[in-house]
Amino acid sequence: MPYRNYDERNRLIKKTLPNNNQVTYTYTLTGQRATETNRSCRLG
Repeated sequence: MPYRNYDERNRLIKKTLPNNNQVTYTYTLTGQRATETNRSCRLG
């Protein structure tokens, strides 16, 4: 089961997958997800 970290606004900022791969997320000033990045490639 993935482990998830949230910021003070309850937005997902990091997810650690069962294989220890980490996915991080950033957000715009209006709260929309701007990027989704993992260790090996940029997803969005």
